[in-house]
Order: sequence, then structure tokens, then C-alpha cells
Amino acid sequence: MVLNHIDVVKRLKRAGLLDCLAKSSVNKRNAFSIIISVLNVGLGKAVEIGTYKGITAGVMASVFDKVYTFDIVRRPITDSIWKALEVEKKIKYFVFGNKVDLEGKEFNDWIDKVNREGRVREFIADKLKDIDFDFAYIDAKHDKNVRSDFKLVENCKYVLFDDYFYPGVKKFMNEIGAFQIDRFGLYENKKATKKFME
Repeated sequence: MVLNHIDVVKRLKRAGLLDCLAKSSVNKRNAFSIIISVLNVGLGKAVEIGTYKGITAGVMASVFDKVYTFDIVRRPITDSIWKALEVEKKIKYFVFGNKVDLEGKEFNDWIDKVNREGRVREFIADKLKDIDFDFAYIDAKHDKNVRSDFKLVENCKYVLFDDYFYPGVKKFMNEIGAFQIDRFGLYENKKATKKFME
């Protein structure tokens, strides 16, 4: 059963990690949890691009068999969060580079550097080539990079984008025919879902 906002709050509070919920896509409106639970019909593996503190990966792991999550900065708090949510064995965490807990300008400078070099997408593509997944959640840098993030996962059945209201994200989602649900954009790969329904 999918973890909803109340479940997440209770478990994080019990573990002394409630402050980690700030800036998470898992909020009181429960849109993320509802979308994940509805789309989970027959789906086994999920991919997340943009882990941050790992709360959305934890919610996805409550319904998917396995979640592969990618980021460019390691946040050690994710291990404690996934343990509190009781999903730590269902998540595989990949981090590009060796940076830990960067914030603010240092974090933004690192993002700009790895995006300029393009190696992070190669890193993710290399890991994804051996993973058969049906769902992807993109919550990385909310600008022109959304297009290259999408290219990494476009062959799966569903792609959910965070922060639909960012101009670059909204423009790209309109181009590919994704539709808005709350703060998210959902893309359905009709070819993949048609094969799944047959």
C-alpha cells in the first residue's frame, strides 16, 4: 500500500526526521502518493532522477518492487529516511561524483559544472541500460535539462515530472503531450502502455 503524507509524517516524526519533509513533493494534498498508487497497476520497477533527501523514492518504494534513484550529490540522511519509511531494501541509490551534502551556491555551481560536461547523463544512461523499468519520476534541475533527462527514460510506460509550473518544464511537457495533475506533469508512452495492455 502506498505511503501517504500522514504515514510519512508519522514515520519521520518517530525517527526524529520530520524536518526532512520540507521541500518534498510529498505534501498534504497527497497528489504524489495518489498518482503513484494509481499508476502502479502491473508495474514493477521505477526510476527517479533527482533524489534530494529521498522521500519521494521512499514513497515509490512502498508500491514498486524496486526503485533506482539517481543524483549528483550524496545525502547520507537518505539511508535514515528510507529506514524510517521501512523501504531501504527496495531502493538502489546511484550518485555521480563524490560530493556530499552540498547546498546553496556550492550546490548550484556543481550542478552547472556536471551539466556543462554532460557526463552525468552518460553515467545515468550506462546504469539504466541494464534496468527494465516501467515508470520514471523526474525531479532534477527544472530548466532545459528536463529534455535530456526525459530522453534517458522516454521508453518506459509513464514519466512523471515535478514542478509543472516552471516555464521550461511546462513548455517541454506541452511539446510531448504530457498533462498536468496538481504540481506534476504526466506523460504516457502510448506504444509502451499499448503493449502492456495486450
